[in-house]
Amino acid sequence: MTRGYPDGRITIEKYDDVAFQSDGTAAELLQLKHHLARAGALSDASADLWKTLRVWSEATRTGVADLDVPLFSLVTTSQAPAESAAWYLHPTGHRSPAVAYEILVRVAEQSSSEANKPGYEAFLALPEDDRKRLIASIHVLDSSPTIEDVQPLIERELALTVRREHVAGVFTRVEGWWFAQVVRHLTHLSTPALEFRSLQAYVSDVRDMFTPDSLPIDFFYEEPPENATTEDRRFVVQLRLIASHNNSIRNAIRDYYRAFKQRSAWLREDLLQAGELQRYEDQLVDEWQRFFTFAEEGLAPNASEDDLQRVGRELFQTLHNRDIAIRPNTREPYVMRGSLHILADRNPPRVGWHPEFLARLHTLVAVAAGADD
Repeated sequence: MTRGYPDGRITIEKYDDVAFQSDGTAAELLQLKHHLARAGALSDASADLWKTLRVWSEATRTGVADLDVPLFSLVTTSQAPAESAAWYLHPTGHRSPAVAYEILVRVAEQSSSEANKPGYEAFLALPEDDRKRLIASIHVLDSSPTIEDVQPLIERELALTVRREHVAGVFTRVEGWWFAQVVRHLTHLSTPALEFRSLQAYVSDVRDMFTPDSLPIDFFYEEPPENATTEDRRFVVQLRLIASHNNSIRNAIRDYYRAFKQRSAWLREDLLQAGELQRYEDQLVDEWQRFFTFAEEGLAPNASEDDLQRVGRELFQTLHNRDIAIRPNTREPYVMRGSLHILADRNPPRVGWHPEFLARLHTLVAVAAGADD
């Protein structure tokens, strides 16, 4: 559908269930009828068919739909029986709007269905010329995929531009982004129409994350759960050893949480090369070791606790201002900063900030163990 409007926009529950806009006007209105079991044929007296005709007849009568512009599409998982009105409104092959019109007028005038009565009345209330123009504009896309069938169809499209092993990962991210756009569109009346070019751009951006030089970044906006308990984590204790402010500790917890989730996602989706995460951690430890050694060498023999804490804070700031990427085009800071906190949280820690962090942590653990006894 959208291929006809590469520069157009999409609205949901505004002009119709779905509408494609081009040049600021509705170019196609869609009614969507979904049945998981594909139950029921789209017969001449089908409730789906006549509910749709009621909506479009009223939209035509009130001027919401302009018969000079839009295409009306009924997208349904049901099947149109051969030689039914809906069958004659299929966009290809046996299409004959004139035959479909005669069938629908006869049904509307002769049927006694109370359920379909509003549809019959709305349709017959239109002037004959408008009725014929409306029917001529309708395309019935029957036997359409169910929601369960959509994923493999989208993945088949994505496979044209993404390596096969990354198709599922790209699909998951695009699906999540699209759902978020739709929810925002539906819950905020002032939200503009969804732009097809934005979807294209997002798909391209996600695709570019799945290259030998890149990894996807998924958790930039993630926040730790409110009930998360982190006060006793080693990386938090380490920050308290250098008298870090609460704001710095909150930022560290956020970086730790985001990096932990991101690394877990990469591992779960098998996006990392063999040993890649270990090599990255070794690189971070090597960089930390160099600056930690500089910090130790700059200390006076009998440095005060204030000096030890100051040196630790300076070391912490220096490392967190570095740009050490796991891959050349994956430079999101929370990955590096959170990974440092993960290393500081190990038992024993692989990195630390206070010049005497190992001895201090050992003492704290011993004191805690004594208190438990």
